[in-house]
Amino acid sequence: MYPGDTLIIRGGTYRERIKLTLRSGTSTERVLVKPYPGERPVVQGLLWLKNPSYWTIDGLNVTWDPAILETTTHMVKLTNGVRWQFRNAELWGARAHAALLVAGTVQSRPANWSLTGNCIHDTYRSNDTNQDQNVYVNTGLSAGPGLIERNLLFNATNGMNIKLGGPDPVGGGAANVTVRYNTLYNASQNLLVSWSSKRNKIYRNILGRLSGTNSVYGNIRGYQLTGSDNVASENVGFAANRLLYNDSTRPGVINGGRNVFPLNPQFDSVSSCRGFRPTNAPAKLYGRWAPTVTFSPAVSLLAPAQLGAAVQTRVAWSTSRNGAPIARFDLAVSRDGGAYAALRSPTTTSTIASLAVGHRYRFRVRAVDATGVASAWSYSADLPVQVLQEPSTQIRYVGTWRRTTSSGSRGGPARSAAASGAQAVVTVNGRAFSLVSAMGPTRGRVQVYVGSTYVRTVDLYSASFRFRRVVFALNWTSAGTRLITLRVLGTSGCPRVDLDAVGVIR
Repeated sequence: MYPGDTLIIRGGTYRERIKLTLRSGTSTERVLVKPYPGERPVVQGLLWLKNPSYWTIDGLNVTWDPAILETTTHMVKLTNGVRWQFRNAELWGARAHAALLVAGTVQSRPANWSLTGNCIHDTYRSNDTNQDQNVYVNTGLSAGPGLIERNLLFNATNGMNIKLGGPDPVGGGAANVTVRYNTLYNASQNLLVSWSSKRNKIYRNILGRLSGTNSVYGNIRGYQLTGSDNVASENVGFAANRLLYNDSTRPGVINGGRNVFPLNPQFDSVSSCRGFRPTNAPAKLYGRWAPTVTFSPAVSLLAPAQLGAAVQTRVAWSTSRNGAPIARFDLAVSRDGGAYAALRSPTTTSTIASLAVGHRYRFRVRAVDATGVASAWSYSADLPVQVLQEPSTQIRYVGTWRRTTSSGSRGGPARSAAASGAQAVVTVNGRAFSLVSAMGPTRGRVQVYVGSTYVRTVDLYSASFRFRRVVFALNWTSAGTRLITLRVLGTSGCPRVDLDAVGVIR
């Protein structure tokens, strides 16, 4: 398969041992694997994918093939690769070290990977004590970030629901993994962080029921853990001796606070991927079925506005929540890759922000409900802010335009035209465009086209002169290359149109 391809799989059972090194997608052309609408494909056997960079594997279910006698393997194995997603699958019946392994190699490490919305269950005892996991992450200490979110993991009675770490003190480890909003149930330990693993964050999960003699340990265990900055916070635990257990001579997993133990979620059922829904109200805000908050932070240029050293923008996001009412939003911004700085805590889903020209911005937003519980952060794209002026090669002039200078202009020469049909064609590489012009009693009208499509006519007439005015803006949901044509109409009595600058958010 090639970048941009989609593979649609018909329903049915495919008895396969799939072991592939994949051709990478790209940041703009991902490769998608998904089921045919309304159908359920199941691979009975193995699914090993190496280097799934920019791949999304959605709804591809896997179960064990009894003909496979080698139990020291893994049923699903995802090795290396960047920005891949494995989601919405059911994996069950593994007789192996793991139903799903995320692994790195010496030559490469997985980065920006995610496991989301999966149901992984019934990994049977097949190896030595505590060696048969639902999910096993051994990516290496230079890997990450990785995300394990909104999965349901149950029945790994000879292992862990999730293991973060290598097989021994020198056998790798897991680093920079976020484990959030998962439900983990019925295992030797629900979540184990071992050896040199570091910088792993564990929060908003439900963890319960340790099997056999392991109940003396915690739902989360730091096993011989020497790695730093492993933090567990805001989790719910039950049916164990404690929520967090660390071997006494090691640094272990840090208690980040606001963990709740014991709190029985009183699941509606514990036998299927449709179950494990808490009926105990305080537990409903945790785990796989916690109310979902979704955001799409987007930034748009505003018009009319005044252009100075910064452009005026609107930051907006969408929300969806089924739980406690939202009390506020936390909004923060990073400039040029620096630390995030809080902007404000609005109660509405938009706000106005001034962005300095020549810098790159990224916004993040989260919801905080009436009980003080915060959702995960949601991030915008990186947003470079530019202003194009004469003599930018992205602006091409057709017809008669003359250079003008004025103390009221933004700086440098502007262009002006009065003859009907004169055009300025701007190549915009970005997600937002604005026209900066002078307004006044001698200024006329200009038509705006995107490609060959007419958008609107902008009237620059004003009873008094006003300079550096953002008179018009266009915003799109995604970045791209577009041709904007500004066509002078030659308005009788006030024909002149000035092109002072063009604002762009890439």
